[in-house]
Amino acid sequence: MTRMNRMTSTHHDRVETSSRPRTRTRRRVTARYVYLFLALEVLAILLWVFWQLLGVDLEVRSGAGRREVTLTAILLTTALASAASYALLWASRGRDLKVWTAVATTVLVVSCSGPLLATSASAGAALLGFHLLVGVGLIGGVRRLDRAAAEPPTQEGTT
Repeated sequence: MTRMNRMTSTHHDRVETSSRPRTRTRRRVTARYVYLFLALEVLAILLWVFWQLLGVDLEVRSGAGRREVTLTAILLTTALASAASYALLWASRGRDLKVWTAVATTVLVVSCSGPLLATSASAGAALLGFHLLVGVGLIGGVRRLDRAAAEPPTQEGTT
């Protein structure tokens, strides 16, 4: 075996070995994002049920009329916000998480103007609750997951 072949073989083995843990970590992190997004969906359902039990009509002004904010609309909006936040995070991979947090916080602040269109104060409070639940949940959850992904994995059975 020539020196060049040995170098290539050794380099190839090193690259292959070093990329395996990164792939496992990436899959684990992606799965955790999915769990976060599913948890936000469940929490949105629970919050919707809470407001329904209180008898709050979730309605907003839409043009000359009113439009009911349904559970389907809430779940679709939560899914859209989750997907958009993950896409932005994926696009900014390798950069500082502060940029992602600043953009996500700005989007949250702007989206909180939506409940101003509510037909009642209680509907406005309920809709603001949904915005804050999803926005703060995404920002806090993604930041926590990012920190957890940056930490080296611990082996079970060691102290």
